[in-house]
Amino acid sequence: MNLDSSTPPHGHVLVFGKCPVARYGVVEKIIKSFEKESPSNEKVKPIEINLGEAVPNERKILAEKLPHSAGMMKNLMVVILYDVDLLPLQSQAILRRTIEKFARYHFILTATHPSGVIEALRSRCLLARVPVPAGIAASPWETRIHELCSMLDTAASYNTLRSFLFELLTACVPFKAIFSVLLSA
Repeated sequence: MNLDSSTPPHGHVLVFGKCPVARYGVVEKIIKSFEKESPSNEKVKPIEINLGEAVPNERKILAEKLPHSAGMMKNLMVVILYDVDLLPLQSQAILRRTIEKFARYHFILTATHPSGVIEALRSRCLLARVPVPAGIAASPWETRIHELCSMLDTAASYNTLRSFLFELLTACVPFKAIFSVLLSA
């Protein structure tokens, strides 16, 4: 396998699933496989960008990190972009063009749901579904959302519900996640 070619031998990967810890584990395994298959078993130092936290500035962040890092890794360049499904559609289209522009990079994208990623971006990636590990208890925020559901059933006061929702949002629980759990309960 030639890692110096203009296109990544592994292509790009979209890792998706409901459990962030399991997604992160799959990303780590992909990085390890890149290291094993490199000619000199070089250590891969990926550029990691959490797009869920950087939605207003994603263009600037990508522009700053990618070109300057190109010289750091001569053989294998890997970029991990977390929470791609949280990006607006226009930003995902920009990301697609960025992936095409930096063809020598291996892009590993993560998302909760592949349907939240535009088709043009999904079609350029190998899709890797990560099942929820069996026996894992619900996360603390999921438990709090279920408590919120029970409060709705008991007709709690507006201020109580508002403060509960505010607590979840200030804990950086994504708005989509809160309402998807509310709707499924």
